[in-house]
Formats: sequence, C-alpha cells, structure tokens
Amino acid sequence: MFAAMSTITGRLSQIILPEAVAHLLRDDDDDDESSDGSSSSDEDQSDTDDHDEANGSFDPRIADVLIVKLLLNRITVPLGDQEMALPIEVINMILDHAEYWPHSTTNVHYNNLQVRAGHPNGDNKFLIRCRPLGFLENDFPSPESAGGADPITSPLRKAFDPDVFQDYIAKRWNFPAVLANPCRRIVFTIVSHDQGWGGDPYSRGTYRASWTWFEVGLERFDAGSGKKEEHKEQGEAKDRMGSPTTKEETEPEVQQRVFTKEKLRTVLPEVMGDGETLHHPLHPVEELMIQRNVTADHDHREHHVVWSYDDGIDAGSPVAQEALGAKGRGLGTGNGQFVRDLKLGDVVTVWAKARFPQWVNYVEEVKVDIYWAI
Repeated sequence: MFAAMSTITGRLSQIILPEAVAHLLRDDDDDDESSDGSSSSDEDQSDTDDHDEANGSFDPRIADVLIVKLLLNRITVPLGDQEMALPIEVINMILDHAEYWPHSTTNVHYNNLQVRAGHPNGDNKFLIRCRPLGFLENDFPSPESAGGADPITSPLRKAFDPDVFQDYIAKRWNFPAVLANPCRRIVFTIVSHDQGWGGDPYSRGTYRASWTWFEVGLERFDAGSGKKEEHKEQGEAKDRMGSPTTKEETEPEVQQRVFTKEKLRTVLPEVMGDGETLHHPLHPVEELMIQRNVTADHDHREHHVVWSYDDGIDAGSPVAQEALGAKGRGLGTGNGQFVRDLKLGDVVTVWAKARFPQWVNYVEEVKVDIYWAI
C-alpha cells in the first residue's frame, strides 16, 4: 500500500498546472492583495476561497475544483493487465459526494422595505436578480450597474442552446465547460416579518394562515432572431477591432455582449400575452414558495432555506407537511426539481408577496448562494 501511495504521490508532484488554472489562481491572489475590505451588495464567491475555521468548512474556488479534477484524472486504476484513468463520470460523482462546488453569492440589504397588499405600487415586489448560473464575476454586471432590482416583463421567444453557454465559458475562461444542468444547491437567507398583528388568533406565532411570503423566479437570455443577429454582432465586432478576424476570435466577445441584462426575459412568473404584464396568482405557488413569514410577528426573523438537487420529498407525502409546510415552506419545493432543471446561464430571482387588506411584508435582507458543478 505504501508503495502504491508513493507512486501516486510521485505522479501528482510532477503535475504542471495548466495555464488557465494558474491564471485563475493568480487572479485570486491579486484580488486578495488589493482588497480594501469594503462591502458590496453583489459578491461572487465562485473564484474566491472562504474558510470557516469555527466549523472547519471550506468553500472552494473554481481553480480549486479544477485542480482536484486534474489530480483525480491522473490517478489510474488496474483494469486487467492495463491501467486506466478514472472516468470523468466517476470524478464528477466524487466531487458531488464531497459537495466540492464553487458558488456565487448575491446579497441585497433593504431598509425595512414594505410590500403592502392592495397597495398601488403592487403587492408583488421584485427583490433580487442573481448572477447567471455558471458565470464568473466579469461575465455579468452587478445588480447596480445592470439597472438594479427591476422586473422584466418581456416573454422569452427563443432560448439559447446549452452548448452556446458551454462553448462561451470554455473559450472565455479557457477551462472545460461546465455541465448543461450544473446547479447543485441554492441557499436562500431571508430576514423579514409581517405587520405583527391580525390574522387567525390560533395561527399567530406559526406559519399557518400567513399571507406574506417569498417566491422564486426565473429569467433566461433570449437568443433573438438566431443566425442573422449573430452575424450582425460578429460584423460589428470585426469593424470595431479594425482587422480581419475569424469566428473563433470574435465569438467570445460577441457572446459577452449578448449576455446582458437587456437580453434577459422572464420565464417565472408567467408573462401574460405579448408582455407588459406578469401573472401573480392570489395564493402561494407551492412549487415556487421559498418561505412564509411567521403570522402576526413584528420581530425580524432570519430564515435559511436550502434547496438541493438530490432532495426527494414528494409534495403529497406526510413528510412534506412536517418537513416543509410546518416550517412555512412550499410543499412542492422539496423534490429538488427546480434545482435540477436549472440550465447553464439561468438567472434566479426572488419576489416578496403580500395578500389581503392590512397584510404587510417587511423585508430587511435577501441573500442567495448558488452552488454548481464544473
């Protein structure tokens, strides 16, 4: 055994990191040296490490994950008279089992934002737009530069094929493309409360009969008119650069310009007709409801809600009522379907809701951590 370990250690010590991985590591070091400690409402943790010495946790950077995949790929296992490298499927299973994923964090603080039922400004308030799934910090502007937390009412006409995002990330960042459905976990942290009075007297202090809550939304990039628009973008890039270019040379820049807030379209909630109006049902959508507020409680409460790709709670089961309903969460959110269905480039959003006269949803803070596999 010691001989085998020595052989593996010797092989790993000879590994030279690809320039793409080394580049990501250098960028991290530069960021650490130039950090001034200022806070931001949009913070991407996908390429910065995060150690929690109190509980021994570690949030890996993209470079960390790539290095581990590279090391695992160098390990060989006996197969008859020969040796074979670990299949990439096995490597991905190992990383999933270890929950060794990069993640991005989007965080918005509100000064006691009030979402009032029946108010002219609406009882459905758009709160936060996350970074596109799998994108790095420089690939998409922060909420401030993207226009803030404003809803988009235009419907999605034509979605991009997943391989468009995969090719873009692979070429722009020079590392293997992530999976078409890479999301593994979403962690919502919400600080809020309701008006602090009213409601069913027997439900006060519980999540029953609460008419203030939060729901998840979804946006996707619109591919426009297809090849015609793509060729126009490439022509503009060629003119701007002032020299003949190939498709391979212009495509990363073209795609970066395509993936802007202006190209986003709403998928959830449903867009009515040709746009301008979003359909918000009167009652909570059990498959989308993140969290209710405690009924008639004027104190801020912090709720942590975790959705994982391998969740398996059926909405109609007694377990769903105990594990989800009793905690103020949507009965249809425990099966992992939303997380598994997310595609590369998808944008997660959060809405605050209030229904019926006198109900008010007071929002203090919303944070969303999204973990994905590469």
